[in-house]
Amino acid sequence: MVAATVNGFITYVLDIVVAAALLALALSVYVDGIGYLVFHVVALAGVGAYVFSIASGLHGVPPMLAAGIAIVAGAVAGLTSAEILRPLRDDNLTLASFGLGVCAFEMFRFSETTGGVFGMASIPSLFGENEVIVAVTLLAMGIAIVLVWRYSVTGKVAVALRLDEEGAVSIGARLREHQRFTGMFAGVLAAVSGIWIATTTHFIEPRQFQTSSILIALAGVVIARGNTPFGVVAVIASIVVGSQAARFLSESAVLAGPVTEIAVALALASMLAATKYRIGKRPK
Repeated sequence: MVAATVNGFITYVLDIVVAAALLALALSVYVDGIGYLVFHVVALAGVGAYVFSIASGLHGVPPMLAAGIAIVAGAVAGLTSAEILRPLRDDNLTLASFGLGVCAFEMFRFSETTGGVFGMASIPSLFGENEVIVAVTLLAMGIAIVLVWRYSVTGKVAVALRLDEEGAVSIGARLREHQRFTGMFAGVLAAVSGIWIATTTHFIEPRQFQTSSILIALAGVVIARGNTPFGVVAVIASIVVGSQAARFLSESAVLAGPVTEIAVALALASMLAATKYRIGKRPK
């Protein structure tokens, strides 16, 4: 009985880690790559989750095919978002991405197709009894794909654009193509995160994809400070395991909810303040 409880808890924590880590990797493609701070990535996860759930749950599409359709939908949504944000920079871009996230959340909540505020239930399983193996494999694949991108020519050009956009463009970097690729790449990773949430919980509702849900992913990217992807995943795993372990040991949902979010928010604020201070202290 105890062993079954512990195994169930480990699987539960692993599911959360995989979903949060994939979302954080999608965000890191923007932040550590081209250098844009965006908030709509969580909405892209919602697109993946809802397209998978609608296709497999309502229309009887085989789960693997539904997952493929959802990933394509995430890529298209990411590309569309990138085109909308393309002319903007800095705070304007961040605020616009926040607006995109809010619009998507309201659409999820308003539409009857998505179940509105009541969400969608009876979502079929995609992995069956191999959930733990698939979780580890999926996380490893996410790390590997982002790592390959990071050290590829495309990834290095994206970093050059982040460090000096005008200088990189002046020597031939194709900014628009990299903006589009970043949007599609982030859309795919975020969609897989959404599919994972849907197929492991068998229930989704709009609040899972509201903009504030990006807090842990954002903290992972900022605290890792560019150590993509291993640092990002390590920070995410630490946050999730720490919060859920506190909940398991104390049997208090408060420790896994508000207290954790406050601690993560304070850590995020502290890291941003420290980074700003170091930049300000650099000799000019």
